[in-house]
Amino acid sequence: MFAGRHRVLVLLLAMAALGLSMGDRVAVSIAAPELARQFGLDSVALGWLFSAYTWTYVAAQLPAGWLIDRLGARLALLGALAASAACSVLTGFSAWLAHGFVLLVVLRIAQGALHAPVGPAAGQAISAWFPASERGKAGALFASSTYLSMALFAPLLGWVAQRFGWPAMFFVMSVAVLAVAAAWARGFHLPSRHPRVMPGELAHIAAGGAIVSMGTSARLTGCETLRELRRMLRSPLVIGILVSQYGIAATTWFFISWFPVYLVQGRGMTLTEAGLWTMLPGVCGLAGGVATGFYSDRLLRRSGSLSQARTRPVYIGTVLIAAGFIGCTLVHDDAAAVVLLSVALFGKGFATLGWSLIADIFPPRTVGLAGALFNTLSNASGIVTALAIGYLVATRGGFDAALWLIAGHAALAFGCCALLVRNVRPLGDAVAASP
Repeated sequence: MFAGRHRVLVLLLAMAALGLSMGDRVAVSIAAPELARQFGLDSVALGWLFSAYTWTYVAAQLPAGWLIDRLGARLALLGALAASAACSVLTGFSAWLAHGFVLLVVLRIAQGALHAPVGPAAGQAISAWFPASERGKAGALFASSTYLSMALFAPLLGWVAQRFGWPAMFFVMSVAVLAVAAAWARGFHLPSRHPRVMPGELAHIAAGGAIVSMGTSARLTGCETLRELRRMLRSPLVIGILVSQYGIAATTWFFISWFPVYLVQGRGMTLTEAGLWTMLPGVCGLAGGVATGFYSDRLLRRSGSLSQARTRPVYIGTVLIAAGFIGCTLVHDDAAAVVLLSVALFGKGFATLGWSLIADIFPPRTVGLAGALFNTLSNASGIVTALAIGYLVATRGGFDAALWLIAGHAALAFGCCALLVRNVRPLGDAVAASP
C-alpha cells in the first residue's frame, strides 16, 4: 500500500479534511457546558444545538454527491473548506454579540452544509486511487481519522477553552482548515489528471481494480441521477448497508456531541479533565478503525469472499458497542465507565467499512451519489441521537437511558447486516433490485 507515494498522499489529505470537520464538531461539544452557562441552555436546548449541524449536513449530502460527480472532488471540497474556515471565525465572534446564540445556531446550520462534500469526495478518491486489495485499509484509515481527531483535538481544545475561553477554539480551527485547504488545492488530483503520477503506480492500481478513469467518463444528468437513486433504494443489499451504517453511526454521534457533557454533568469533571479523558476512547476508536482494515483485507485474501471480509467486522464491532454501553450503565467508577465506553468506540471503529463497500459495489460514475446516500443515512443518526439524548436526559434525570439507546442502535445494525448484507458484490452500471 505504501509503495505508491501519490495515493498515500491523497489518503492523507482526505483524512485531514475529515479530521478537521470532526474537530469542528468536537469543539462544539467541548464548549457545550460553557455555552449552557453563558446562554442559559438546558439539555433539550443543547440537543437542538447539536442537531442543527446535522440537519443541513444530511440535507446537503445528495446535492454534494451530485456536485462532486459533475465538478470533481478537488474543486467541490476546496470551496467547502475555504467557506468552512470563515464560519469558524464567525463562530468565535458570536460570543460577544447580543444575539450570539442565534448566530451560533445559524453558523452550525451553515457548517453542516459545508462539510457535506467531505465523505463523497473521499469515496471518489478511494475508488479512483486504491485497488480492491487495499480498499479495506484505505477506507478504514480514512474513517479512523475521526477518532484520531477526537484524540488530538479534545485535549487541545479543552485546554484552549479553559485557558483562553471557548471562542479561541474556533479561531484555532479556522487556521487549521485553511492550511488543509491549501494542501488539498496543491496535492489532490484524480489519477487520470495527476501531473506527476508514476506509470508504475498507475498500472498497479489499475490492474487491481482502481477506477483510474474516474473523472473522464460521462457525467450523470439530472434525470439519470434520480433514476440511479431509485435503483439504489430498491436494492435490499443497499438498504442493508444503509440501515446498518445508521445504527453504527449513533455511537460516533454520542461521542462527538454528548460525551464531554456526560463527563462534565454526569461525572462531575472539569473541561480539561473531560478533554483528557476523551483521548482514551479516541485512541481506541483509531485502533479499531485501523485494525479492521487490515483484518478485512487479510480475510479477503484468505477466504476470497468479499461478503465475509466486509460483514464479519460489523458483527464483531456491533457486539462490542452494545457490551460497552450496557456495561457502562452498571458501573459507578468513573475510570471503569470511560474504559467500557472506549471498548465501545473500538467496536465502532472495527465495524466501519462503509467507504470500502461503496468502492466495492458501485460503478464509477455513481460513486459520489452513492457516497452521499450512505452519508445521509449515517448522519441522520446524528439528528436522532442528539435530540433523543437531550430529551432522555431531561426527562430521566441521567444518562442511563441514553446509553441503552446507543446499544439498541448497535443491535439494529447487527440484525440488518445479518438479514440483508449477505452477498456483497459489484452491482454494475444498473443497480440490481435483489441481493
